[in-house]
Amino acid sequence: MPRTLRTSTFRMFSPAVVGWAVVLHFASVGVVVSGLMVHVYMGAHFKWWRDVRLAEHEWAKTHEGTAPEGEGSGRPEPKAAPPAV
Repeated sequence: MPRTLRTSTFRMFSPAVVGWAVVLHFASVGVVVSGLMVHVYMGAHFKWWRDVRLAEHEWAKTHEGTAPEGEGSGRPEPKAAPPAV
């Protein structure tokens, strides 16, 4: 008599619980991958922004007095008014 393959009868949880665990697993992996993609994008954007700012400051040095306001603009900071007596 040939032996037939039988499925295992050992089950720790019901199939419904296993199904929801699979759904939660895929959702959590999706969230992690999305977070990594945002992290990489923001890192690349910061490098681009820093390069633009450095180029802007180099341009400002060659065109004295036309730099944008802010730190390193080449313009003297306005002096504070003298205190009232």
